[in-house]
Amino acid sequence: MGDDRTAGSAGRGAPAREPYRASFDPDSESASDAVDAAVSAVRDGPDDEGPGIDSVFDPIVLDALVRRRRGTFRLTFDYDDHVVSVRSDGEVSVWTGTGSSDPSYTYRVGPDESPSDAVIRAVSDVRGTDPSSSSEPLYSFVGPDALDAILEGTRGAEDRRVRVSFEVDELRVVVSDDGRVVVHPPQIV
Repeated sequence: MGDDRTAGSAGRGAPAREPYRASFDPDSESASDAVDAAVSAVRDGPDDEGPGIDSVFDPIVLDALVRRRRGTFRLTFDYDDHVVSVRSDGEVSVWTGTGSSDPSYTYRVGPDESPSDAVIRAVSDVRGTDPSSSSEPLYSFVGPDALDAILEGTRGAEDRRVRVSFEVDELRVVVSDDGRVVVHPPQIV
């Protein structure tokens, strides 16, 4: 297994972990209230301990955007030192201590480790879980054998660089032929 692991500056100095999740009914409940409640739950305190959602954008606009949806979409943004993701189907996810910083996590592929095994280890490190306890196998997101073949076939080739990027749930994973696996929480757009 690779031992050269580096957490990006993830707020409190640790890699992003599994997010806090909450759900709401987008047809009858306010998305902005659901976000405030979820962030408050993560803060473990009353809503008035930090800035309100209006410090990010107008809550009426967020509520209108979610209620008038055409298809499912996800809006992700920084809010009070957190990364918040609101899905139009009624899910709120909050990653703690990752707002306004580089919350990426870098893992180095070990000498006897395949790129796909390194991805499993890196994602588990970010989530703070045991690699063998993954509820969904890597092949649900990318073909492990194909990933290994593409990246191992380019090792040591100075004239080309290869990076493979894909999502594992809401995490963006970038695997490079230089032996790095970088895991990013949801993108801020």
